[in-house]
Amino acid sequence: MIKTKRVALSWNQEFKDSVADIRYALRGADEKEQSNGELFMLCLGIGFKWKFKVATPPRKSDAVRLSYLKEKDISVMRAIAISETGRADVVTNEDDVYDIVEQYAAGGLALIAKRLSDGDDIKQWLVAEIFTSFEP
Repeated sequence: MIKTKRVALSWNQEFKDSVADIRYALRGADEKEQSNGELFMLCLGIGFKWKFKVATPPRKSDAVRLSYLKEKDISVMRAIAISETGRADVVTNEDDVYDIVEQYAAGGLALIAKRLSDGDDIKQWLVAEIFTSFEP
């Protein structure tokens, strides 16, 4: 296993300014906002669902600290990396896995930021995205 020297994952700097607005728009009835980890995983899921990724963002370590990720988050990331490369051995290099998920999360962030800037209700859009994922 090739371990990473990274301490955190990075946001797409082009859309980083949208992160706070997205977090605010997604607040629940209790006014609680998503953590960076939750928002990163959401962006990752949307980017992967749409098969939309962008170049690996410059390392800024500004998205989520790796130590805050849950084991299930790491498992999802590894599964996405395997799906992307078609090779199970990709999981033996943590940087390769993190590069892939940062690309998809950057794509997901761009998609969500675009919807928000277009004035869409992103909560409704995300619900529709999730439900269509389960249609036969």
